[in-house]
Amino acid sequence: MALLPLIRLIHSDSRQPILYIGDLDIFNPLAEEKNVYAIAERYGVPDYHTNRRSMYLLKGVDESENKEEYTVGTNTPNDFMRKTYFRIHVKVRYVYSYEVISEKDIPEKIRE
Repeated sequence: MALLPLIRLIHSDSRQPILYIGDLDIFNPLAEEKNVYAIAERYGVPDYHTNRRSMYLLKGVDESENKEEYTVGTNTPNDFMRKTYFRIHVKVRYVYSYEVISEKDIPEKIRE
């Protein structure tokens, strides 16, 4: 069975995705876990699949200075209106957790 159909699988009744892109990364034993750093500066986008969460598409940078986009969900759309710094714990594209940090907690080589 191909991997791509699993990623975009849609439930026939509700038209909601069963799996999101990145959900399968958690099962990959060869993928490494790492922390990436990102900044949010605006309102989140409502997630119409859950009705209560807002999604932020953040550009993250890891300690090797690799850049990637990550999706972080929160409970309210106004959580990060002001400039907010994050440390996001990921495995490939799967987001395990995030925490709000101060600018000084971002490693120096990434801050530049």
